[in-house]
Amino acid sequence: MLFTFIDDAQGSKLLSTNKKMLQLCLRHRHLGQFPPPQGGAVGMSLFVSTQTFKSNGGLNKAIRNNSTSISLFKTKDMSELHQIADAFSGEIPVDRFFELYEQATTADHDFLFVDLHHKKKVQPSSFRKCFDTYLIPDEKKSEDSDFKK
Repeated sequence: MLFTFIDDAQGSKLLSTNKKMLQLCLRHRHLGQFPPPQGGAVGMSLFVSTQTFKSNGGLNKAIRNNSTSISLFKTKDMSELHQIADAFSGEIPVDRFFELYEQATTADHDFLFVDLHHKKKVQPSSFRKCFDTYLIPDEKKSEDSDFKK
């Protein structure tokens, strides 16, 4: 498995305007191919650690839109949290996303993990507390959420 971990690049051109990096983010799963009879694509997993989701010099929209998962730690920036909820809530109401976020981030170093490509017939949910505890969103829609805009 090939992977690249990018850390402490916030505010650099690498994540905002570097055309080669943007190309890598768009094509990372299709870098090559195994020869027959095995076949199959050869790709690279990209991990980007950043302290902000959207900002000047932050993650380019192409990178954000091609993300397959996010590990979201506790934040005090409510406007940024709303942006992340809008991008990663998927098939649940945004207020339910906030409830799952609160459930997942109760202790120090806990985080909400959102897997946008979870295996629906194998995994019960795309939401987890850390990596090991699935959070099952129920069908109810919270009417008294603390996270209203």
